Amino acid sequence: MLTAVGYLAPLIQKLEEKQFPFHLTNRNPTRAYLQTAALCSKTMPKDLRTTILDPRSTNKVIEYLNRDQMTRAKIRTTTAVDVIQGGSKCQFRFTLPPP
Repeated sequence: MLTAVGYLAPLIQKLEEKQFPFHLTNRNPTRAYLQTAALCSKTMPKDLRTTILDPRSTNKVIEYLNRDQMTRAKIRTTTAVDVIQGGSKCQFRFTLPPP
């Protein structure tokens, strides 16, 4: 007999294993931030600046952001299950005495 957490655990595990794909669109605020940084930064390497500003280089920018856990979270949805709090209950089975 499974508890509610017992039923949910495999579903939660599947959610964590299969992350949403990476996306970086013009509507993504990270894209706007990167473009502004590329235009205004005096220390950003020229090749990175060129890549960020080239609309055909989205996959290269995604690869660059995917290298680090902090920047990866800016281009995809993150999932993390911390605590599942259930009620307290007594679990038992009825047994019949032998005949």
